[in-house]
Amino acid sequence: MPLLAQAALLHAQFETIHPFVDGNGRVGRTLIHTLLRTRGLTQYSTVPVSSGLLRDTSGYMRALTAYRSGDVSSIIRAVANAGISAVANGRQLTSDILSIRVRWLALLEGTRADSSVLRLADELFAQPVVTTEWIRQNLSVSDVTATRTARTLQEAGILTQSSSGRRNRLWQADEALAAIDAFAARSARRGR
Repeated sequence: MPLLAQAALLHAQFETIHPFVDGNGRVGRTLIHTLLRTRGLTQYSTVPVSSGLLRDTSGYMRALTAYRSGDVSSIIRAVANAGISAVANGRQLTSDILSIRVRWLALLEGTRADSSVLRLADELFAQPVVTTEWIRQNLSVSDVTATRTARTLQEAGILTQSSSGRRNRLWQADEALAAIDAFAARSARRGR
């Protein structure tokens, strides 16, 4: 049986058993991701299949009800469609991030390839809000270098300082956050 069909049936069976008082939907959708990851269909990230299911909650609930009545095709189709939607959304996020990265590299042209500035610029896609302490620890640099790195990225328009004062400064990469927010908006629940 194809892996996506297995994941759909595992999810639907878990939802049918409904073992917990609360949280069954979240746990059941997590089972889809866990199976896809442990069986190697996804390797580096989790394709947000669950968010694809929640884009049409009424259709999702109809598919689960149909499963309980013996129709397995509806839930398999719902999970497959959610997977297609999730992959398209993930590809859009990837495209957005690559475009931002190309723009940032152009802004930082002439910067040494091994510099903390370029290393931090790449880290900002996984960690778009950082402190000077985070920069120091994760890039293994001094406090002075961490501050200088953040300021260089601020001067380039890549980071903004989102807190005031000298201690516990927060720096954020607004473009990276906007790409993540757009990804989340595309994944949002649509119907009840």
